[in-house]
Amino acid sequence: MTPDPRRRFSGQERAALFLSSDGRCAHCGTDLGPGFHADHIAPHARGGATDVVNGQALCSSCNLHKGASVAASPSLREWQQAALERFDATTSENFLVTATPGAGKTTFALEAARRIRPRVRAILIVVPTSNLRTQWARAAHTFGLDIDDRFSADAATLARDFDGAAVTYQAVMSNPLIYRRLADRAFVILDEIHHAGENRSWGDKLRQACDPATRRLLLSGTPFRSDNNPIPYVSYARDHDGIHRSQADYTYGYGDGVKDSVVRPIAFPAFDGHGTWSDAGTVVNGPLSNEDETQAKRALKAALNPNGEWIGSVMRAADGELTRQREHTPDAGGLIVADNQEHARQYAELLEQIAGEKVAVAISDEPDASEVIRTYAQARNRWIIAVQMVSEGVDIPRLAVGVYASRTTTALFFRQVAGRFVRTRSEDDETCAALYVPSIAALLKNAAEMEIELDHALAEASEQYERDYSDGESGSLFSMVDPISSSAATHDKTILSGEDFTSAEIERARTVAAQVNLTKLSDAEMARLLRHVSPNDTTEAAPSPSSAEAAQTRSERKTGLRKAVQRKVSRLARHTGRPHNHIHAELNRACSEQSIDKATVDTLQRRIQFLDRHLGEPQ
Repeated sequence: MTPDPRRRFSGQERAALFLSSDGRCAHCGTDLGPGFHADHIAPHARGGATDVVNGQALCSSCNLHKGASVAASPSLREWQQAALERFDATTSENFLVTATPGAGKTTFALEAARRIRPRVRAILIVVPTSNLRTQWARAAHTFGLDIDDRFSADAATLARDFDGAAVTYQAVMSNPLIYRRLADRAFVILDEIHHAGENRSWGDKLRQACDPATRRLLLSGTPFRSDNNPIPYVSYARDHDGIHRSQADYTYGYGDGVKDSVVRPIAFPAFDGHGTWSDAGTVVNGPLSNEDETQAKRALKAALNPNGEWIGSVMRAADGELTRQREHTPDAGGLIVADNQEHARQYAELLEQIAGEKVAVAISDEPDASEVIRTYAQARNRWIIAVQMVSEGVDIPRLAVGVYASRTTTALFFRQVAGRFVRTRSEDDETCAALYVPSIAALLKNAAEMEIELDHALAEASEQYERDYSDGESGSLFSMVDPISSSAATHDKTILSGEDFTSAEIERARTVAAQVNLTKLSDAEMARLLRHVSPNDTTEAAPSPSSAEAAQTRSERKTGLRKAVQRKVSRLARHTGRPHNHIHAELNRACSEQSIDKATVDTLQRRIQFLDRHLGEPQ
């Protein structure tokens, strides 16, 4: 943009700026003297016009401080600059940005806040957890913004030497009228806005508090919920299926971030195994990969029991991967997300025996849990275990390996956990993170769809949609079920960028990597490289169809065909960006069936043929 040829404000313009600010500095509020500075809000060097609408009256110290902060502002990534241009060009009161964890939402938001600061009374940042208040305040300082991260409703008003405050959603819900005063004529940043949809009363109170704001910037790395509560200030539009879906003003997805090397790729080694449990006095045994959802969840409960073999064997595999990562990144760390606090404590004892060192445990019952996380983030020890405290918003860039040991299967929580591992540490960061997961259908679906953007959908038009996106677990499901034991874990497959890699492919990848000394590549990355370099090189001798089918029962044959359908659906979803459940619904309609569970051998083969046509594969 060509700078305005006129650099200085005229005397009349200076007088207008002085009067419009009531003779006070637009930043700090101090009385202005004759030597006040007439300042460009959008810098003249960046194309800002020399016009009163782009001007402000500042005291000399604030103008010098602003100049220093402009010079110190971090350089912007391409997506951040593009989002800011769209934000500046938009006049709507609400602006929703969805960006993958680790992409730099905070930097984007604070640059927006720095630019808009002269035109608003204050900046209000609302965050999910207390520790994020400090993170935002520290980050804001690098932009020349002083944010009070200890503000409370008791204070009622903001001290004049602060630009704004960082508060939690819970605090706003407790005293919406106090925060309504703070939000009046302010720029409000609502971080992880999906939290405001936790129940309708929260949404109503947030609106009561934030409606008087001049503008609201909504941020989310996971712009959807597992329920049907609308998210405040988010726009919804009905799609061709009759479903109301959230509409973002700017989207920068995980797939975009991986392509741009803004975030790390993440592999999902999936481990199967058998669980044994007591169901109303009857002993039952079944695999995690059971197609019956209820049985699979009961097997998962048994597998996650600290006294079984499954969880320990997965920990050993993950610890081995962490050792490999630390050969190249000595302070690489690992995180285990446990199902509950008792499991977390027991896992720590087990993991200390495996890793040979003390394991950090961060659970909400412990008063120093936030300090444990901060200390771990800056240390070099191997492992930390938590339940939900590090699922979202916690910045530990050295995390590279994880174990998903939770029974929560919602896409929202899964993506929040996965987001802890994808943040890059520098432009040279070539880490491929690894998150070990149970081989449960819902979790495998979440892993396969990591690079597909999901909007929040209000399922009022489709009960089927609600069932597809629900994890299906009620509070009483396990009331009569007690875990007994579990088998050692067995590798089922590894998912990377929506592609499935078999155990044979992973083993071959390890062998080749060792032979050519490419151990810095993860197993999944090497397997993908080998598949794409030599796609016709099979790693397992396939039996002839006639002999294989003759040796199988009908049930076994259908299981194999269902797995083939699932693999091809994952590939089609990755290529087209369509969610898995939409593709399955289309297959159901094409085969005149309610679900794949009702499919026959013939219709399963028809599903495969249908998918092959859409994938462009030979029939």
